[in-house]
Amino acid sequence: MNNYYLLLNIITIFSTYFHIKYINQTNINEFSSLPDLIVDNIPNFSNNRICNYIIDYMIFFWLSPVILYANNDLKRFFYRFTSIIFFMRALTKFFTIIPSQDNNCSNDIKNIDCYIRGYCNDKIFSGHTALTLISLLIIVDNKLIDPNFNYLLIFSHLIYVFLILSTKNHYSVDVILSYIITTSLYYNFKDKL
Repeated sequence: MNNYYLLLNIITIFSTYFHIKYINQTNINEFSSLPDLIVDNIPNFSNNRICNYIIDYMIFFWLSPVILYANNDLKRFFYRFTSIIFFMRALTKFFTIIPSQDNNCSNDIKNIDCYIRGYCNDKIFSGHTALTLISLLIIVDNKLIDPNFNYLLIFSHLIYVFLILSTKNHYSVDVILSYIITTSLYYNFKDKL
């Protein structure tokens, strides 16, 4: 059964490779970004490197309670659940290419960063939001930290999502879909994986 989740991860990596390769063969950059009711009306921090670093490295803040305080069954659930989520992301982003909001972005198929952080047209749905939301749900649901800090965690997650949107890493629909898919799957699978 564990090989099944490893297979999902391998398919996800190959999907990313072929998606970047396909995007580089098309003229996706000739399309402008899509209108977005939320992103178009919040401050633009897309050129702010500090905000982008916060987005990239804040994931460790979310993952640390799961890694440090969860038992092995919970860690196994986290691995299986993230495998399913990232496989679903691979499917959605493979079939629909959405133009990037960042005009300076490039898809480098040889850059390992594209496979870890994402790439220009890696939009539907937000993996950063999904991963941090999974961590948040596990932390709160299993009381991995003092429950008095739950509101602080939720507030910091909302700030994190605001940064994702204001740096134009994702459209608002990516984040909304991430919330819907992740929470739905979590509450359906939390006792089954």
